[in-house]
Amino acid sequence: MESPAIAAGPAAHGEAWSSGTPREAHASMICAVVAESCAAAFAPRLRATILTGSLARDEGTFQRTENGTLLLGDAEFLLLFHDQFPLPPADQVVALESAVAERLQREGLHASVELSPCHSRYLRSLEPDVFTYELKICGRVVGGDPGALSLVPTFSCERIPREDAWRLLCNRLIEQLEPMATLRWPCARPPRAVCYRTAKLYLDMATSFLLFAGAYAPTYRDRAQALRGLAERDGPSVDCPLPLAEFASRVEACTRYKLDATSEEQLGEWTFWGEAIEQAH
Repeated sequence: MESPAIAAGPAAHGEAWSSGTPREAHASMICAVVAESCAAAFAPRLRATILTGSLARDEGTFQRTENGTLLLGDAEFLLLFHDQFPLPPADQVVALESAVAERLQREGLHASVELSPCHSRYLRSLEPDVFTYELKICGRVVGGDPGALSLVPTFSCERIPREDAWRLLCNRLIEQLEPMATLRWPCARPPRAVCYRTAKLYLDMATSFLLFAGAYAPTYRDRAQALRGLAERDGPSVDCPLPLAEFASRVEACTRYKLDATSEEQLGEWTFWGEAIEQAH
């Protein structure tokens, strides 16, 4: 039998997603459902529910489909448990992820939800890298202890190792394999999943380059602006393996796509995907 938190409809959340942009409204709905569902499933063991990733930065990608609204990518949450309690078994977490996704689907929102349980020791021991920096700067506590993110170490972005930039780019390249493995050829245009991963590849090509150039910023919007600033600044040019102005333009196009998923004209061509793969190498 479903818990009341899983079965409840949107009225339980009041106006949590009734204002702001559609992207903010969708993200707010996801956060409200996850926070309530996790509290119902894990109280009193759960200390805080923390939103991470692009949704925390207000950069989630939502796309209208004939079946409702689809979140491209995952909605990622850390579940911080009180240290005196054991973490829940994996099968319980998976079941809750499915229940949350089903509830959202009944509201017309299709989203993959990832719940990652942890104790305070995990947050305290995080090393400097892109994930930790963005969690500290952009993470949002959507339920429980509002001071939970104070457990995450504070450090400057200059301490992020360059190896992390390389790993990030490798991960984005590997992610290209999943949608390609399921394509039926011939395929005239890249499907949605390929377009999305192509955009993410360009965006994190920018992340990687900016880390090496000493101009990293924690959001896609700010990275696009930083890259354009480097391309247009006076004085000595920045050492970049790609034509910097053209690279900045492509990152700007991918940033627009990441934020509204409607401007697919340039991304929806196989030549664009092929150039992304070649330039990432």
